[in-house]
Amino acid sequence: MIFKSIEHKKNTLEYKSIMNRVAISLIVFTVLINVLYFLVFTLEYLILDINVMDEGSFAFTLISCTLEALAYALSFILPVVIYFLISRNKPHRKLNFSFNIPKKSWLYMLVALAMTRVASYLNAILVELFSYPMYDEIEKIPMKPYELVFNLLLVALIPAVTEELLFRGVIAENLKPYGKGVALIVSAVLFGFMHQNISQLLYTSVAGLTLGYIYLKTDSLYGCMIFHFFNNAQSTVSEYIYNNFSDESYYIFETISMLVIVTSGLVALLLLIFTNKSNRSDDYGYYGK
Repeated sequence: MIFKSIEHKKNTLEYKSIMNRVAISLIVFTVLINVLYFLVFTLEYLILDINVMDEGSFAFTLISCTLEALAYALSFILPVVIYFLISRNKPHRKLNFSFNIPKKSWLYMLVALAMTRVASYLNAILVELFSYPMYDEIEKIPMKPYELVFNLLLVALIPAVTEELLFRGVIAENLKPYGKGVALIVSAVLFGFMHQNISQLLYTSVAGLTLGYIYLKTDSLYGCMIFHFFNNAQSTVSEYIYNNFSDESYYIFETISMLVIVTSGLVALLLLIFTNKSNRSDDYGYYGK
């Protein structure tokens, strides 16, 4: 009993230590993303104010995208660096870039993609019920093809890499010893609130759960990054179609993509149910599953 009590105290202290370091990293993130974006927007305003270039020009779009991409990337990468710096002499787990991804990873990704797509529609319904602005209330602003490319970089690629480094690479990975359930829920909740948009909290939290699920099943950041990219890319392409094509084309695209994604997810789920074997030997942590 004495040894169990000592072990319990030790694990509790280590858990609190990890959460304190995570909290410090998230505080750094919050400060950085607000300060850096303030600097970026100030610089963009100055560029436009002195009439160096037009707001809609390719040059301004390129500069704006580059600055915002750097600000966003640094807002996530620096907190990751700080976490490992303050963890040098304390128990911690390294970023997991394993290439040993299970063959059924694509099935987990299809299920996760379907879940996030359904969550996005449920979120939209809730937003409408509480009178938040919806797509049909947003003015259409035609986008140029190169703007789509820049948005795929800024909205899909960079968040897919940097957000996963912090939330799955640092938070979920370091909480795994205390149970996969703990790692999954804590990282998902923090991921949901990180977006600082209460009207999307359901969608972002479900997205956090699915990303955490993929990470725990594949045991690699690459799977999460790939899924994260395609999930955000789909939304980016959807926005482009909404702004550049007729409402009928937009609804056709949304309907077809919804049917394809959900159907693929259901098929993948059935395949997983019928092919998975019971192997739960590594599913337990100090605080349970």
